[in-house]
Amino acid sequence: MWCAQPLLWLKVRRRARQEPGYAMAVGERFGLYTRALPPNNAPLLWLHAVSLGETRGARGVLQALRDELPNARWLITHSTATGREAGLALMRPGDLQAWLPWDTPWAVERFLARFRPLAG
Repeated sequence: MWCAQPLLWLKVRRRARQEPGYAMAVGERFGLYTRALPPNNAPLLWLHAVSLGETRGARGVLQALRDELPNARWLITHSTATGREAGLALMRPGDLQAWLPWDTPWAVERFLARFRPLAG
């Protein structure tokens, strides 16, 4: 995977020509998060919705979880640009949104160290 990193960057660039949303925050796919996290002591729970369909399907699940855990804030991750765009509608103040990093040990470690979700 280490040797494939340049190819992954090229893949994102090529895909971004067709879907500009893929060019947003590309470093996040490698576990490089630069945005400052807002200070908040509420528990952070993680919901991953890969695509547009999963993001739409997650709406009801997320609402039920919000009803059960009203003080929690949510980290919502996606793997497609259309899913990420649709995920904006699920956000509330205090929630976070990010790309799920590619499945490499270093990217996943940085992701978990950055966000420290209580559960996913």
